[in-house]
Amino acid sequence: MPILPHRSHSGAATRGDIVHLVNPLWDPTGGADLRTVDFYKLLGNERPVRLWSEYRVDPAFQHLNVERIRPWRYPNDGTIVLVGVYFRNGGWIHRTDGRRIVVIYNTEQPDRLHKTLHRIGERPVQIVYTSEALRDATRRDLRTFLRERRLLDEGVVLESFVEPSTFDAVFEQRGKPGAIRRDGRFTVGRLSRDNPRKHHPSDPPFFSALAGRGIRVRVMGGASLRPSLPADPNVELLPAGAVSSAAFLSTLDAFYYRTHPSHFEAFGGVALEAMLCGIPVVAEARGGYANYIHHGENGFLFDDPLDAMAQLDALQADPRLRERIGQSAHVTAQRLFRDDLPLRTRNALLAHPAQRFAGDAA
Repeated sequence: MPILPHRSHSGAATRGDIVHLVNPLWDPTGGADLRTVDFYKLLGNERPVRLWSEYRVDPAFQHLNVERIRPWRYPNDGTIVLVGVYFRNGGWIHRTDGRRIVVIYNTEQPDRLHKTLHRIGERPVQIVYTSEALRDATRRDLRTFLRERRLLDEGVVLESFVEPSTFDAVFEQRGKPGAIRRDGRFTVGRLSRDNPRKHHPSDPPFFSALAGRGIRVRVMGGASLRPSLPADPNVELLPAGAVSSAAFLSTLDAFYYRTHPSHFEAFGGVALEAMLCGIPVVAEARGGYANYIHHGENGFLFDDPLDAMAQLDALQADPRLRERIGQSAHVTAQRLFRDDLPLRTRNALLAHPAQRFAGDAA
């Protein structure tokens, strides 16, 4: 996704209107890093927004004027948004006089959430989950602890979002008469960060089986699979970020997605990006993206890899099925990324939360 310069907010504003976005911004392909930039662009036309990091910021984000958190200089007043819990916040979080603290919980790490809330102290906090599935799992895991916290609007759900125009161009190109990708061979692929936890242990033999059927397999973020996947001319493993997501997706006929059993995909924006492109998605029925995929209508969900293989076989054999599923997927993703998710973001981060706490009587 291209990282664009921020369009500055215009008009008078008070200190209480400021939104401080806090994230390491150390990974140009990281979901939370890119989500932070999305928030910066989306909210900047409505409120003053400042970016903060306690860590070494990747050069890809340097032009955004990210402010370094120091013991004597840190976010104050306004709304402080911690975009993720996977990074440690220093002692400033105890001293800030921020009027409102929002924790965006985007990965299933209840121990990290517990530590983050502990460091914030006794002040009321709003937790915003990146999917309903993650919210429900967290309530089960931390039921007692969450009841003891003063949480503002703890049930708010905020999914990720992307700028759809780049992916729309891929969709439009795919719909042109005679559009053929690469050498015309059926191509299955996936993309993610280059991390073993993003891949299921059964993926290497699954990809080998696809290649054995003459299907081309492309995996961006798959360099970590090389030790466990025999070299095969039908399997291409690319490092994460080798090309843009849209450019990579433009080469696919179907998108396959499954993660390691120890990793819960809270939202799975890459699956929705594929849907934006009009690419049929075949994904494990586990993760936030599953809330938006209706099996056989705008994509396919599976529990057993044999089912995934059968679904991919059906897509390879039937171009009309690919077109029908892809069209429906595009409509679903368009509605989410153009309307639903930006609205939820504004409501969650700009609106004042209800003055009622989790565990209080309704």
